[in-house]
Amino acid sequence: MGSSCMKSSNISAKGVTNMSDLPPDWYILRMNPEPWAVGTISISRSNGKMHGMMSPNANLKSFQNQVREEMALQNPRMIEGSIGLEFWYWRQRVQYQSKNNRTITRNNADTTNMNKGLEDALQGILYANDSSVKKITGNMCRQDVDVDSPRIIIHVWSVSDMDLLHDLPVDILRESLAPAIEVEQPIDQWAQASEDVF
Repeated sequence: MGSSCMKSSNISAKGVTNMSDLPPDWYILRMNPEPWAVGTISISRSNGKMHGMMSPNANLKSFQNQVREEMALQNPRMIEGSIGLEFWYWRQRVQYQSKNNRTITRNNADTTNMNKGLEDALQGILYANDSSVKKITGNMCRQDVDVDSPRIIIHVWSVSDMDLLHDLPVDILRESLAPAIEVEQPIDQWAQASEDVF
């Protein structure tokens, strides 16, 4: 388990029985995390024209509804202004039987899509709009078939512009502010040929 996952060990999902015992702006969701995913795409014809439609992904929609229901039970505090988010995930790769009686195991999910699905679900609960999220970090602590306690830990806090620069080395920041080096652009041969012709 990485150091970021160890960092959350003092907010143990198994050790907290009453959510009111949690520090402010920390939340635990005892559910299996679900990544963002595209829904079903369909095409229809209307007035002689083809129209594409995409319905919400059923698994994602169910997960996001469950997140909102669980968060409502924890009296969440909405923070105004710029915020930071950090998530810790323990995800069970669910297995099920196919029509051919084969055991199918759900794929590993990448952390970026996990963050997106959860960030969308928390909009209107921890922040008014996800444009307020200036920093977001996801930690995939464990993802396997034998994860017996799937869960999510959430931390939200206010951030300033200076906070966002805190972990950026000064020399890197200084270099990024230096004037850009002008690079000679290659000659556009097609444009040159047109000028020669006309």
